[in-house]
Amino acid sequence: MMPSPKDYFPLVDYNRNTSKVHQHADCRDEQKRPLVWASTCLIAVGLFVTTVISALLLIADSRKWTLPENAYHVVSGNRASVQLVVQLLSNALALIWVTLFCTLISYASRIYFQDHSIDLYTLRLWHSLCSRTVNWSMPFELLIVILLFIGVTAIPSALWAGALTPVATTIQKDSRILLPAYRNTTNIVEWPSEIDKSGPSLRNSLGIFTYSVGVQLLGSLLASASSATPVDSSMRQHQKLDYTHYNYIGRSYGAGASVGLTDLALTSEELHLNYSYIEPGYQTTVLCEYNQTTDFRIEPDQGDMQYAATGELPNSTPDDPEYSVYLGHDTKAIVAIGVGRNSLSPVRMLGIAAGEYYKHLDKIQCTLEFHPTLFNVSVGIKTGSILVEPIDSTNGSVNFAPDNLTHVLTRQFELIANDQTNLYVSLVGNSLNNSIGDVITNYASSKNKSLTLAEATPLGLANSFSAMADDMLIAYASAQIMIADQTTPQQVQITSASVRVGERKYIYAIFGVNLGVMFLVIVEALRTRGWRNKGVFEIMDPAQLVNGAPASDTKNTVRSNDVVNTSTFKMGKARVELKAGRVVPFRRECS
Repeated sequence: MMPSPKDYFPLVDYNRNTSKVHQHADCRDEQKRPLVWASTCLIAVGLFVTTVISALLLIADSRKWTLPENAYHVVSGNRASVQLVVQLLSNALALIWVTLFCTLISYASRIYFQDHSIDLYTLRLWHSLCSRTVNWSMPFELLIVILLFIGVTAIPSALWAGALTPVATTIQKDSRILLPAYRNTTNIVEWPSEIDKSGPSLRNSLGIFTYSVGVQLLGSLLASASSATPVDSSMRQHQKLDYTHYNYIGRSYGAGASVGLTDLALTSEELHLNYSYIEPGYQTTVLCEYNQTTDFRIEPDQGDMQYAATGELPNSTPDDPEYSVYLGHDTKAIVAIGVGRNSLSPVRMLGIAAGEYYKHLDKIQCTLEFHPTLFNVSVGIKTGSILVEPIDSTNGSVNFAPDNLTHVLTRQFELIANDQTNLYVSLVGNSLNNSIGDVITNYASSKNKSLTLAEATPLGLANSFSAMADDMLIAYASAQIMIADQTTPQQVQITSASVRVGERKYIYAIFGVNLGVMFLVIVEALRTRGWRNKGVFEIMDPAQLVNGAPASDTKNTVRSNDVVNTSTFKMGKARVELKAGRVVPFRRECS
């Protein structure tokens, strides 16, 4: 015996005239077509929101907009909270897209169902796509489609998170720094080595500043000479001659004296990372070679244990040989450096005369050329590093310092050698030997080449004298700043830490996907004429199934698994038929 609807829905009043009620319900639904435009407006509003946000993100990225400085502290100090907010926003924006996709699928299914029949598996497929749920009883190929769709619809949330997450970036700002000036150079002279006759000096928490460079900064200069040659192919790193704790990477060329001295306004800002500026300096080139015919030599002097380093150098004043006195039991431990006293000579030259213990240094002559050059000084505030790179040779057209600066600087080598030679050893000779030994090690390790002592000596001396000359230029520049108060302003470009919204690749991905969604919506709206003809049967509304089942034609009602012929049901507000396990639309006219 065929079961009746009362077996399934015992609480329904089957004595009332349901056909008329549902006929009126169907007609009322036909009259509620304007609701289609309301849902269409919701699609437009959601798409408008994502379009505006993605466009703003793209504009912000192209124009390099950043968040205010206080936002940096908020983001860095509350990373978990910020990420929570980002996740909520990204999920909300992704939900707009996913809801839009599901709505388009629902509308398309309702339009398709108006004129086509579908099997129950397809109906379940549509339901799973619209609800983003997995029905594991589906056939394998349809199950793959559902899983792929759910996986694809999970991507927008990740893309939005990447496009909305604040990321660290940098911004450029302009400021000023005070560089050393040389308007007043009365203190840049050759001060004697006697204690009571030294030049002006200043000692404070920033360091020791003096115009008696060869005497007051002797230890630091000898350390520079000793470490002038790296033992490998890396750049030399050495400390700035003060207490500011900055280190040069490579040569200083006499630039960067202001770092740590006049940049307090720049370095005190927590977000400032580094800064750079242009500064004139000297690109010092040193060439050393043996001169077996040199006149500069060591010979006994009149006093006991006194020896004179005397003779003419190529740049000496004619008939006015160089002369200085050294102490020693004999000449074996003496390393004498002679410097031409002729300040008018454009050539700066050193001559070395050495005893038996340092005989490889004997008869060496070095030429120092000081080329005025503009340098780019890059200062790492957080790393405490200074990098000086030549950018332009002025070929002497910019005389930023007086000519006597290089002459007085060169004369310091004679004072250093004289002060650091005692009865038993020459500290200058030992420092130069360290540089020479490092040259041999450098060539053996990085160039796989063995150098003789005679080949390595000129190279090691050139490195040592270059390093010492650079440091002495820094010392005089620092003295001009700290003692003479001779400064000039210079523009500085500061790199400061900041935050911006999103990474570029995710922003472009979001914008591209949003354009694709807009194109899809427009095409679908044109194809369906604004979804005017979509049916009232909604596969996502279970109330239609519940309401429609008891109102069906009782004489044709059967269990769903017994459907083999035609059974007519009224599914909620839509009339449908089940024919051989397929859902078929059943249209009725409204009176």
